[in-house]
Amino acid sequence: MLACNPSKIGVMRVPKIMPALLIALSLFSLASCNNAPNDPRQQRVTISADSSATPSWQQQLGDSAQQLTPEEQQLLANYIERMQYRFAYTHNPFDNSIALDTLDTTAPPATTTQSKTKPSAPTLAKHPISVLVATALVEQLVYEHQHPFNPTGKPLTLQEQYQLQVIATPTSLNEELATKSLPQRWQVVLRNLGSESVTTFTGTLSLPLPSSTTLGPESATNPVIEIAPTQFVPPIARGKAGLFIVDVPPVIVANFTPTQLAEPQSIGIVIDSGVIELADGESVTVAANKATSVK
Repeated sequence: MLACNPSKIGVMRVPKIMPALLIALSLFSLASCNNAPNDPRQQRVTISADSSATPSWQQQLGDSAQQLTPEEQQLLANYIERMQYRFAYTHNPFDNSIALDTLDTTAPPATTTQSKTKPSAPTLAKHPISVLVATALVEQLVYEHQHPFNPTGKPLTLQEQYQLQVIATPTSLNEELATKSLPQRWQVVLRNLGSESVTTFTGTLSLPLPSSTTLGPESATNPVIEIAPTQFVPPIARGKAGLFIVDVPPVIVANFTPTQLAEPQSIGIVIDSGVIELADGESVTVAANKATSVK
């Protein structure tokens, strides 16, 4: 099966980092020009691994926090949350060589490769960091431009790294089926938040159903749909999405309401198991029953 990648559009490319850098430099310049003692951008906030060990950034900035725009407040909150994740998973929260969002988080941090050399969380909590707000805003703006789907750098499970979304069904496209006994062809998007471009997927998809829904006495779990080897041309780059077609049996379609079929984005769908081939020749294996492994 051949799938397309609808995210590759355009004839001229501009370096992706440039717009974020220009905005960030402007933000830094404005902050530097305002040297008022109560300017929150010129104050520092303390961050530790244990969020309860230090006051919130609002408490640290006091009344001056209201001088930050809503966008700046969100940037600062995201920056602090991102640093706390790095505290938990790395020896040095400023060490960007480890991409947390592509760690396999199905096991606790103590079992990850990085944790073999990192201090324990209590040790890290004794060494909080202090960051100038203006610096945090600039760095976070650049980070979010590079990671628009995970601005806090939250470690993701494999299913979260390779997210699925139903974007169209025959009902939503106002297409008439020849017969209800034939499978429906759903358009599904695979978003790649992994570390490498995705070239091929083979496996099964799971459609979580309401607890009151059942497909019969033999169905005690969510329905699973088999997917034949599906190649993405061009490969799905990190942060991009690729489209493929899923044939959904009528017995499964019947469990969704007309409203859900007309608004398919509300339908939950995840990779249940399978192999995701990457452009660098490696592969990611998602095992059934939510157990995952990488090889």
